[in-house]
Amino acid sequence: MKKFFKIMVAVLLLATLVGACFAFTACNNNGDDNTLIVATNCEFEPFEYLNDDGKPTGIDMDIAAAIANELGMKLEIKDMAFDSVVGSVAAGTCDIAMAGLTVTEERKQSVNFTQTYFSSSQVVIAKTGDSILDIVVEDPENKEELSAAIAQVEAMLNGKRVGVQNGTTGYSYVSGDSDDYAGVAGATAVGFTSGALAVQAMLAGNVDYVIIDKVPAEKLIAANQGTSVSNVVLTGEDYAFGIAKNNTELLNKVNAALEKLIENGTIEEIFQKYGYTSGLGD
Repeated sequence: MKKFFKIMVAVLLLATLVGACFAFTACNNNGDDNTLIVATNCEFEPFEYLNDDGKPTGIDMDIAAAIANELGMKLEIKDMAFDSVVGSVAAGTCDIAMAGLTVTEERKQSVNFTQTYFSSSQVVIAKTGDSILDIVVEDPENKEELSAAIAQVEAMLNGKRVGVQNGTTGYSYVSGDSDDYAGVAGATAVGFTSGALAVQAMLAGNVDYVIIDKVPAEKLIAANQGTSVSNVVLTGEDYAFGIAKNNTELLNKVNAALEKLIENGTIEEIFQKYGYTSGLGD
């Protein structure tokens, strides 16, 4: 009996050790603690896209490299569908979401956000000559004028099919599928894996308009003849990077690195490299 008892204790101890090892492995999906694993979607030029060599590049990717350098870490980029970016960080398979990511209340439920580094908005892309483009805001600082213009735009979207990128604030703005936006009355959100595919669908007559972030919209119309972008900004948004809620250590380190990169002008230099300004010095 004593022998049996000793055997059982040994078996239970072994099982406990194996379980502990399994738990440790599961909690360290990222493997190398000295590698910063970035979740992104390379369909959002100029923030992240594939260069001629098929490598991730863009504003966010350059910032990622600068942050990794500040932290003394190696950098690994994981390109995935946009609507998987936040989830991969929340699940612990990636360390940080860097994908032209707008801070929203819905996303705050899954990740913590760093300080913001850019302000953006949603705009409408239409075929050149479309009457929706005739709605113009002369003074963007005039809230009454802007509100009236937005109401006019949304009235014209009623009954229309609007192309949007899956998982984006543009999708939520049209569909109202989150608490952040009420949705556009009568409009149907048609999801695509990228803004480029949405614009192609518009040109083919499969959707009527496209709604996407302003800076990528400018890149899309430059690449697609016969398209134009409305000057009516539909939202006000801030971009930041997402980090898992249980990883406050990394959040603090990234914020400190960002602050340094902002102060020494590195962030502004990166934006200017791609023909834009961060606005952080305004």
